[in-house]
Amino acid sequence: MSSRQFGFFVGLALAVIWAGPGFLVMIAAAVAGLVGYVVARVVDNDLDLREALSNLGSGAARQR
Repeated sequence: MSSRQFGFFVGLALAVIWAGPGFLVMIAAAVAGLVGYVVARVVDNDLDLREALSNLGSGAARQR
């Protein structure tokens, strides 16, 4: 299992254990898992935050 997968599953498991049952809780668990996935990618240097943020900024400017 890669560290990205591990980060996703840890975030998902912690959110489910902490919050309890319910539809909105599962949505929150999925978001927490995605946050864990992104953090793991940043730690592995697979994601350059400066480049990603500049792409978001340029994409917003192109849509206007």
